[in-house]
Formats: sequence, C-alpha cells, structure tokens
Amino acid sequence: PLLKETMFKRFQIFIDLYYNGFNFDEFDKRLEKIKKLSIDELNSFIKKHTEILSLSFYVVYNEH
Repeated sequence: PLLKETMFKRFQIFIDLYYNGFNFDEFDKRLEKIKKLSIDELNSFIKKHTEILSLSFYVVYNEH
C-alpha cells in the first residue's frame, strides 16, 4: 500500500506504533481488518464520523 511506499513512511509507522505501545505488526493487522470490510460497513463508519467532512484533498502530478 502507499502508506508503506517509502522507507521514511515505514519508519514513521513503526515509531507511532512503538510510542503508542503496540506491537510492530499492529499496522498490518488493522489493514487486513479494513480490507475485509464491505462497502456498506465502510460507508456506515464514514457517516458516524462527521469530522471526515472537514478534510480536504488535493492531487499533485507532473504534467511533463
């Protein structure tokens, strides 16, 4: 996944897990749980978390 694309991102994940008291495989366990969710379950989760509506997204790409 893109979350583990670079060494820096992988390192940051491990740092976050360590300082929050999780095992180093916790990230992968959570990712597997998310993969098993249905689209209805994901939509239900999103609807419960209205703060998601405040997020902004952008895409940066090189046209050359």
